[in-house]
Amino acid sequence: MGVALFALIPIGAFVEPDADNQREADRGAQTRMFAAGITNNFAVTAIALLLLVGPIAASVAVAPGAPVGDTLPGSGAEEAGLEHGDVITAIDGQPVDNESHLEDIVDGVEGETVEVSLRDGEPVTVERRLLILGAVPGVVEDVIGQDPLTRITRVDGTPVDTESAFASAVETESVATLTTNRGNVTIPVGAFVAQVNEGGPLADAGAPTDGTAVVITQVGDQRVTNASALRPALNQYEPGESVAVEAYVEGQQMVTDVQLGENDDGEPILGVGVQDGYSGLILDDFGVDAYPANQFLTMLTGQAIPDGVGIAGGVFFYLIQLLVLPFAGLVGPDLNYNFAGFTADVTGFFVVEGPLAFVGGAILLGANLLFWTAWINFNLALFNCIPAFPLDGGHIMRTSVEAVASRLPIPHGRKVVTAVTLSVTIAMIGALLVLIFGPMLLS
Repeated sequence: MGVALFALIPIGAFVEPDADNQREADRGAQTRMFAAGITNNFAVTAIALLLLVGPIAASVAVAPGAPVGDTLPGSGAEEAGLEHGDVITAIDGQPVDNESHLEDIVDGVEGETVEVSLRDGEPVTVERRLLILGAVPGVVEDVIGQDPLTRITRVDGTPVDTESAFASAVETESVATLTTNRGNVTIPVGAFVAQVNEGGPLADAGAPTDGTAVVITQVGDQRVTNASALRPALNQYEPGESVAVEAYVEGQQMVTDVQLGENDDGEPILGVGVQDGYSGLILDDFGVDAYPANQFLTMLTGQAIPDGVGIAGGVFFYLIQLLVLPFAGLVGPDLNYNFAGFTADVTGFFVVEGPLAFVGGAILLGANLLFWTAWINFNLALFNCIPAFPLDGGHIMRTSVEAVASRLPIPHGRKVVTAVTLSVTIAMIGALLVLIFGPMLLS
C-alpha cells in the first residue's frame, strides 16, 4: 500500500505489525515502532515546506494589477462582463498596482462611468451603480436584497451613482430619504453605534446601554456622516471638554452635552463602539470583489508572520496559517475565498519570475505538490498523535501507561492499564462528538 501511495504522493502507508513479534518486543521498541510513522510524516512536512518557502515560492509573484475574484450581483461590473480570473491593469488610464490600489483609484474617480483596462482582453466601460453591500440588521430591512443587491438611486431626490455623490447628498441633513430599486426608506445618516459602554461619557449623558440602536449624526458643529468621520470630529476637542452631541435613539433625535473621556492614546472619546459605514450601511459603486492574491502568497511563503514572535512562535504561526489556507473563507472574516494551491482558476493572478522563470507553469505545479504534501502529512501526523486506539498515539499512550504501572505497587496492573487507555479513548471520541454536534444542539 505504501509503494502505491508513494507513486502518487508521499503520505506514508498503513502498517499492521506482527502481533506475536509485537508482544515479544520491549516497550521501548514498541514505542519507537509506533512513533516511526508520525516522525516520518513530520519529516516529510519539514522537507516539503523548506522547498516550498525556498526556491519554489521565491520564484512566484503576484501579477501586476487587481485580480477579480467576483463581481457583485446587479453591479455595473457584472453587466460589463467582468468575471473571475480577469486582472484589472488600469482605470481611466491610471495604472492599477494591486487590489488595494484599485479601491483608492476608484474612490478618486468622480465620473458615472469608468473605462477598465484588462491584462488579457479589450477595455470595457463600467457604469457605476451605488449598491448596498451590507447593512446592520434593522436599519433598512424593508429594502435590503441580495440578488441583485439593492441599488440606491436618489438621496432626498438628488440622483446618486457613486459613494462620493452619496456623501455630498447627506452632508447637510442628519435625516435622509433613500430611494432604491426596492422602495424608499428614511433614516438618520451618521455613525451607527454598535455598543454604548456603561460608565462611558455618552452613557453618562443618558444614552441607552442595552443595545438600543443609536446613530451619532453631529459632534459640536461637525457633521458626522459615517463611522470614519467620528474620530476627526472628536479630535477637534480635548478630553474633559464638554461638547453637544446630536444622536438618534430608535429614530428619535437626542441632543445632549457630553463631557469627553480619554483613551490610552490621549484622544477624546465618547465611550462607544461604532459599526463601519453610513449608519451601518456598507456601500459599493464599482462592483468588483478583488481576489486577495498577495495575502494568500504571503501566508504561503511565511512572509505574513508577525515580527517579534521568535523562531518557535514563527514556525507555529506559519503552520497554523498553512492549515487554514484551504478553509480561509470560513475562518477569516475579511476573506471571501479559500486557497487550495495554484489551481487553474487562480494561476492567472500569479507570474513566475527570477532564475527559474524559464520553467514556467511547472513551478506552480511543483508548488502545488509541495503544498499538499506538507498539508496532508502534517494533518496525518497530528491525527495519529491523538491518544486513542487504534491510532499510533493510542499505542504510545498504552506503552507509557504500562511503564508507569509497572513501577507502582498495585495488583492487576494490566487491568489498570486497560482501564486508563480505554477511558482516554472514550473521552477523545466524546470530545469529537461534542465538537461536531455540540453547536447544533446548542442552537
